[in-house]
Amino acid sequence: SSIEEKENERQVMHIKHFSRSISHQAWFDYLDEEVNDFIAKYPEYEDMILE
Repeated sequence: SSIEEKENERQVMHIKHFSRSISHQAWFDYLDEEVNDFIAKYPEYEDMILE
């Protein structure tokens, strides 16, 4: 997906989170996905993040 799509998805997730319309579990799953995306882009940081 494009950067713009990612950005939109991120904003939607933040709004849902702060309006409490998603569970904590859904929020944490989303953050996990974000971390995995980041590691895929910047593998050199994997050791720091996953410690």
